[in-house]
Amino acid sequence: MNLLHSTVLPGPLATVLQPIVDTSGATPAIFAVECLTRGPRGTNLEDATPLFEYVRRRGLEAEMDCACVSRALRAAAGQAPRIAINVHPITLGDNGRFVRYLMRHTEAAGIDPTRLIVEVGEHAPASDRDAFAAALRTLREHGVAIAVDDVGFGHSNYKAILDCQPDYLKIDRYFVQDASSDPSRLAVVRSICTLGQHFGATVIAEGVEEPEDYEALKDLGIDLFQGFLFCRPLATVAPGVMTQPGVARRCWDRLRG
Repeated sequence: MNLLHSTVLPGPLATVLQPIVDTSGATPAIFAVECLTRGPRGTNLEDATPLFEYVRRRGLEAEMDCACVSRALRAAAGQAPRIAINVHPITLGDNGRFVRYLMRHTEAAGIDPTRLIVEVGEHAPASDRDAFAAALRTLREHGVAIAVDDVGFGHSNYKAILDCQPDYLKIDRYFVQDASSDPSRLAVVRSICTLGQHFGATVIAEGVEEPEDYEALKDLGIDLFQGFLFCRPLATVAPGVMTQPGVARRCWDRLRG
């Protein structure tokens, strides 16, 4: 962590939580929260995209992942039934060091490992495939679920799905947004849903902002959604956040009736 701060960060990291919402019931319920990292406030690294691009260029993915995880677990403990954290494939190929670190901090935070979802990112695959596979096996032995993030974009392609045998497939927002008006996007989403059925993986749609897109995806059988339509990232997820007044709630009310 000292190396990370001395070479990259001019200030502390922050964690925000974005709910993944289960729409299968009569009212929306929080299924999980995804822990999202933000860089030092007031700097050009505050936004996640330049922050992680900067870290990757310097080969500090594993150290960054550890720094993010330790903060994320503390922030998310007690906030939701499940906690999703993002991990680079290269980090999981480090001969078990990251998995041991994750389990140690999970225990310290008083979190049952079965509440964790490790989202494997879309960036460069692990150089050591055997070590990567061993890390996934160890995570599953602890009861941790595996998700492939940003499916359909970058490196999160069929190979990633075969390598991970995931419990969840998170559809990249590129295919989600405008799905209601673009038959080609909807066809891609439909194919991912079919893949999910084959692998026994639950599909999650990311980046849902418009009611019309939600309706189109819901018609395909998707129940888990993440996006501004329901809730923006928050520092804490208070009880009843999904029923509080606001734009997301008004959209939801319109959808329900």
